[in-house]
Amino acid sequence: MVGRMLKLHFLGLLALLTPLYAADRPVISSQDQLPRFEYPAPSPVTLILTDEEAFATLAEAVRRDVEGLLRDYDITDRTTRQGLIGTLMTLDIGAGDDEAALARIADMRALEEKPANRLTMGLLAESVIETRRLDHASEAARRARFAEIYAEKINALPHDVVQDNIKSSKASAEIFSEALLLGAIAAQVQPGVDRTGTISGDIAHDLLSQAVSLREYLPLKDERVAVLDAYLQLHATEKADIWAARNVNFNDGGELTPVVMAVWDSGVDTQIFDGQLWINEAEV
Repeated sequence: MVGRMLKLHFLGLLALLTPLYAADRPVISSQDQLPRFEYPAPSPVTLILTDEEAFATLAEAVRRDVEGLLRDYDITDRTTRQGLIGTLMTLDIGAGDDEAALARIADMRALEEKPANRLTMGLLAESVIETRRLDHASEAARRARFAEIYAEKINALPHDVVQDNIKSSKASAEIFSEALLLGAIAAQVQPGVDRTGTISGDIAHDLLSQAVSLREYLPLKDERVAVLDAYLQLHATEKADIWAARNVNFNDGGELTPVVMAVWDSGVDTQIFDGQLWINEAEV
């Protein structure tokens, strides 16, 4: 009886202390309020994407810090919380912890307010997980099965809601390559690593995500693009030409008043404006 009373007393104290602990946690209402982290970086920094040991070292440190943020802070900003959970989800996929990854995808969807994002979020990761849970006679069979699983999820989406997301995903998938990614990181991240020997938390999260993408998603690029393209082709519609009625033709013989127009752009094909260009001689 005494043991039971002590147990009940302890549980009662725990129940009282838990809300106090939660109430005492600092509130994070925007991403810029989060503590900042820096991590030692290998050189070249692309080793994080290509070397298992470099990836594992950074992944362990980032997981520890992200789990600490979610535990020690009351993060009320949905996007910030979603991003942290997304980092853990990526690490779970890289570690082969499928159940944890699926649970985090559900958490991310629950935080998403935009219908299109909520519907498309995590579909690729879920398809990869479902595929690798199955036995396959060959690599070709594995890829074919992935395409079937992914297509089933994509084809179930309402086109009027998700069409922009699907177009964006297809465009990103088409240009995604290891050479492009490693080249961009070498050009954009390596100079900072050369100066400081470290990377910020944000960059660390991005590099880990890209590393998992190279391993898990890039090998299925062709199947992914084919599924997305088939979906878009299925729902393709001929849009009315709204510009025909707005066209205006100016004839040289008319009584026209010249108007100088400026095109603010990073590059203009001047050949299509032959004889119509004005050059400000005062700035040449």
